[in-house]
Amino acid sequence: MEQVKDEEIVEKIKSSEKNELFEVLYDRYIAKVYRKALFMVHDSNVAQDLAHDILIKTFLKLDTFEGKSSFSTWLFQVTYTHCIDYLRKQKKISEESFAEDRFDARWLDDSIETIEQKELFEIRLKRIKEILDEIKPEEKILLLMKYQDEMNIREMATFCDCGESAVKMKLKRTRDKIKAIYRSKYLN
Repeated sequence: MEQVKDEEIVEKIKSSEKNELFEVLYDRYIAKVYRKALFMVHDSNVAQDLAHDILIKTFLKLDTFEGKSSFSTWLFQVTYTHCIDYLRKQKKISEESFAEDRFDARWLDDSIETIEQKELFEIRLKRIKEILDEIKPEEKILLLMKYQDEMNIREMATFCDCGESAVKMKLKRTRDKIKAIYRSKYLN
């Protein structure tokens, strides 16, 4: 059975009262939204609540989805915005590195040869976390969108409500900032 595209499901939901179709989207995205929320709030219970709230909010606001980007891009924008709002309310704007979500040292084998690789990897991961703790949440989100979600510049510009050149400049400045922090912490 061929998988139905998200956008087709959205259109069917918007044009009818078939709430059960939303269950397809919910099942498809709950784990991804949860991981993004967990990455931002560092509390699994809160992340579960946020993920559920985000998907319900998405369902209620589905009529605002215009199809200018993919559904997943739109959903992840809602996710980031909702989590940032939550963090601002809690005054806990601190995030782990995006690398922790993408890379996990447990993926490596525990053979003698890979133990050294694992230790080296953990050192690198620790450094990345330390560096990313020194940049603003908005800068981290840009990095997440670009390198984790693999959004293109146009999608990022839509999310940030600014021009593509502004997104490129923000990314460049963020990368330059990270390089400078790295040099000052580890190369001096």
